[in-house]
Amino acid sequence: RDHLTLFPGVAALVRAAATPYPLAIASGALRAEILIILEQAGLRDAFRAIVSAEDVTRGKPDPEGYEKALAALNAAGVHPPLEAAECLVVEDTVAGIEAAHAAEMSCLAVTNSYPPEALQTAELVVGSL
Repeated sequence: RDHLTLFPGVAALVRAAATPYPLAIASGALRAEILIILEQAGLRDAFRAIVSAEDVTRGKPDPEGYEKALAALNAAGVHPPLEAAECLVVEDTVAGIEAAHAAEMSCLAVTNSYPPEALQTAELVVGSL
């Protein structure tokens, strides 16, 4: 992997959101893979918490990853502490939407992996960020 490309709009959105909002990643990918992408994109410092495949025993649609990400944000000193209902998850899979809702979080779905009709259980479905 010489270079990985982010979907259009992702880097700009992350940079804009990272100042006013505490950001976390909850991914089924390995931590090393996540860090490579973040380093290449210059986004490593934008995220206060990263939960990867190594950190969970149950993958999506189980909410464990999102619950651990919320706990990590709060442990990192987010003040006031966040509640699940205050979190917005950005997802592109059906299992991810189910995990977000099981964690009692709202979900914005992006049609990177599935057609819009497959993602309709999310609070909002968009074609790109």
